[in-house]
Amino acid sequence: FTLSAQSFGKNKVNTSPQDWSVIKTMHFDIYFPKGEDDFGKTVSLMAEDIYYYLKEDLKYPILSRIPIVFYGSKSDFQVTNIIYPLLTEGVGGFTESLRNRVVVPFDGSYSNLEELLTHELTHAYINGLDNRVTNAIESLRPASFPFWFSEGLPEFLSIGGKDPYNNMFILDLVVNDKLPGLDFLGGYLAYRLGESFLSYIADTYG
Repeated sequence: FTLSAQSFGKNKVNTSPQDWSVIKTMHFDIYFPKGEDDFGKTVSLMAEDIYYYLKEDLKYPILSRIPIVFYGSKSDFQVTNIIYPLLTEGVGGFTESLRNRVVVPFDGSYSNLEELLTHELTHAYINGLDNRVTNAIESLRPASFPFWFSEGLPEFLSIGGKDPYNNMFILDLVVNDKLPGLDFLGGYLAYRLGESFLSYIADTYG
């Protein structure tokens, strides 16, 4: 007979209970740490500005409300119970598909938060497009988007090829003649090359 041992993973440990406040805007239900009312008002305005920015490019309005959960620190974000898997330090934020919830931490920089929120709200916006719209164009779209596009589009709409840190990865690949094709591209380079390719398309063709 064979013997097997049960392996146990790490548990998410919440060091202290989290109390929440909520602001309901025209398109979002915004949850933030209780007592941080000024922060809540600021991110509410930021989220609505991003919505209209995305709507200008994506054209169709979304008819469902999008919940956004803001954590006050990266450590609180990493032990969120909204999704089960443990989050590494490399995860900046995520959009949970079941209820289309956007979850992001605040690291003290509103500029970084705006870029991160634009990226995640692009995912949520596309997820939230009304079925009547998606059904009308079903024959024109693939069954699923390639990874470079599904992550490259949010990066393009949030940064648009204007970040020197992101661009240095592309420059390094070009200089060393190691630029890979987009087909079946995964991992971090899918974000960078997807954004770079879409920036090129926008600069060339509008």
